[in-house]
Amino acid sequence: MIWQWFAKWRASVGIHAQKLVRFLWLSMRASLLFVLVGCPEKPTIVTAVCPDLAAGCQFLLSDRMIHAKANGAITAIRPFKLTITSVGAKQVSAEFVMQGMEMGPSRYRFISSSGDTWIADVMLPICVQGRRDWYMILNLDDRQVRVPFTSQ
Repeated sequence: MIWQWFAKWRASVGIHAQKLVRFLWLSMRASLLFVLVGCPEKPTIVTAVCPDLAAGCQFLLSDRMIHAKANGAITAIRPFKLTITSVGAKQVSAEFVMQGMEMGPSRYRFISSSGDTWIADVMLPICVQGRRDWYMILNLDDRQVRVPFTSQ
């Protein structure tokens, strides 16, 4: 019954309407495929243990050993150098965030100083609530690790 109606409709409309229907039908099928397959999941961000970033720490990300160290006390609104050492890294960047607090963009690209050592001049924003609990989300090539730390 529906096919008969469709055949009559198709014979009565022009070619532009047929092209529109074909486009809508293909769009609907593509949307359905996207819903059924779903979006690829974001990779899980590994959390590293680093009790004192100023003293330095080592952690493993996938198969890569990473060493992170600040050049002194970490305080808000006071610049400090952060050094990341990782064998074979091609690109290193970091973002500093607080859980549940929008502090504005705080992203830094590290510069290769020699071989496997990367350095960035970092300055944390001040939190008006006085919080000092931070997460550094470290990006090494296509991998991410979250490093919780506390500022002074």
